[in-house]
Amino acid sequence: MHDTKNDKNNYTLMLVFLAMMMALTIILTRFVSIPIGNTFRIGLGRLPVFASSMWFGPISGLIVATGADIIGAVLTTGWNPVLTIPAALAGLLPGLLAKIFRLRKREHNRSAWICIRTILCVAISHVATSGILMSFFLNYFYPSSLLLLLGMRTLIALGEGVVQGILLYLIETRVHHED
Repeated sequence: MHDTKNDKNNYTLMLVFLAMMMALTIILTRFVSIPIGNTFRIGLGRLPVFASSMWFGPISGLIVATGADIIGAVLTTGWNPVLTIPAALAGLLPGLLAKIFRLRKREHNRSAWICIRTILCVAISHVATSGILMSFFLNYFYPSSLLLLLGMRTLIALGEGVVQGILLYLIETRVHHED
């Protein structure tokens, strides 16, 4: 027999978690990150997005990223729908990549593979969205050297992606050890 009350509780718990991840994303991105001009920001703002995407699936990550970007922009700089596209993709990609990398998971040296997979999912997503795609959009709205934008944003995204991937792995293993 199917327990609908338990399903509702799990669904509610997931919605509350995703709302908290959205709020945390807004705080980390808009108020804790270090802005450098109009086109650079250094911080951990995407960590809750990546966590949502990898733990609850790409659609959850998409919802958290899109919602956080719209609400955060409305509260601070003003919303530009075009600039929400890379944010939304940053929520979608890690969950999709996690599914791809899980298909090839090796049983031996499992902990190392999970760490590498997590870093790859986060870093690839961050470089593709924040580093590359966002550089083209920002160059359109804030004309400057595209090569400088691409180079600097991609380098920052790679560094942030590796750090956030490691942090996500550490959080994930810590949570699983306490269960």
